[in-house]
Amino acid sequence: MSYYMINCSPNHGRLETSESAISQQGKIKFVSKNEQIRPEINSQVILFDRSAEDPESHHVKEKYKLKHKGTVTDKSEAKVIPFERLSHQHQIAYKRSRERDVKPIEFFQHELLVDFEGTFVRNQLLDDFTFSLMSIYNYYEPHRHFSRNITELTKFDYDTLYEENVFASRTTFGRLFQGLPTENQIDFVQMMIAEYRTTNFSEISLLEGLSHLWEYINSILQLGHYLKYTNEMLRDDFSEILDPEKIGFASTKKVIEKSKEIIVEGNDSIQEQVELFEDVFSKEKSISRTIKHLSQVNDSESQIRFVKQFKSKSWPLKFNL
Repeated sequence: MSYYMINCSPNHGRLETSESAISQQGKIKFVSKNEQIRPEINSQVILFDRSAEDPESHHVKEKYKLKHKGTVTDKSEAKVIPFERLSHQHQIAYKRSRERDVKPIEFFQHELLVDFEGTFVRNQLLDDFTFSLMSIYNYYEPHRHFSRNITELTKFDYDTLYEENVFASRTTFGRLFQGLPTENQIDFVQMMIAEYRTTNFSEISLLEGLSHLWEYINSILQLGHYLKYTNEMLRDDFSEILDPEKIGFASTKKVIEKSKEIIVEGNDSIQEQVELFEDVFSKEKSISRTIKHLSQVNDSESQIRFVKQFKSKSWPLKFNL
């Protein structure tokens, strides 16, 4: 048995759905330079697409939605696509091959028929599985691992997606670490290296690492509470002689303008900093409860499966540089 992820986002596969007498089906059409492709009939597949809710902006992180689980039931013969029917992108590739005096690239139209067995209910976004799939190591852009039209999956990763299971402790650790500024990420890792005298954190329990990470974050939150109390004091007791909105920390910010780096003196007000912390404070109790709960669910059947599979992997540490 073979398993695949099929990319149905724009400029990749095009999905057409239909209802048959016995099941819901989907026909997937895509273009490839390869005449022979996988998957084969009876292969198990997962289909994903770019979320329709996303603004079309390069400054917004794209979200990819898992759509269907199914089985390939039919596969058409590959057909050569005439130049005039190629997309603009493929026409450019064709012309470049001619300019290099090599045999022009041929593009083939492929069609797969898939019988759907279900949709995703509990965890619908590919991001939800960032820290639960063995094939993902780009934690900030997990969709990059599935950027081709078709990507083969291991049975472990396929089962994880199909059952919509998530490695809870690793996901919690990864999300918390991702949420830290880069400077704090580096600081935390350096502290752990000093603590355990190793850079191979696969030897240390992930729950133990999570406990250290939450302790480190709490030390930052404590500073946030001090800032909050200071801001309240300035507002309540000194507003007649000082403008609380203008009291803050001197800072130097780098601004890139027309490929030239400009140094700008700025002022990070205490009030602005407190507003940022307030959002974190609102989640503080729920995160603490989640971390306590993880020690109880880590022995469940689904989580033991993850612990065994990831035992040789280090903590999900990746700096957002």
